[in-house]
Amino acid sequence: MSNGNRASLLAIGRPPLGVSEALSVVAASYDRQAGRIVVEFNNGFVIAFKACVVQGMEGATSAQLVDIVISPSGLGLYFPALDADLYLPAVIKTLLGNSHKWVASAVSRKKSKRLERTV
Repeated sequence: MSNGNRASLLAIGRPPLGVSEALSVVAASYDRQAGRIVVEFNNGFVIAFKACVVQGMEGATSAQLVDIVISPSGLGLYFPALDADLYLPAVIKTLLGNSHKWVASAVSRKKSKRLERTV
């Protein structure tokens, strides 16, 4: 799997500017060594995440995560051993949706540390 453009996250569920094809999953697998679900999109963008960060999959075993079926829409994954569906736009939004709050918090912490040093 190749690394893709990080800006593609913004295009989940809709085609990027100038592209008529909607973003969809072309490959999904479970990397036992890293303990991550790896998802590749049709634009070459790849995401990987641990199942434990997805609600309802916290206790999933490696054996339960190996078999992955891509939904006909190309936007979902189904794990038969868990009888669990993941809608990837929602997963990505959940994982990254509060990023603006995290950035603001990080900036605030950095400013606080600078103030502590000057006092």
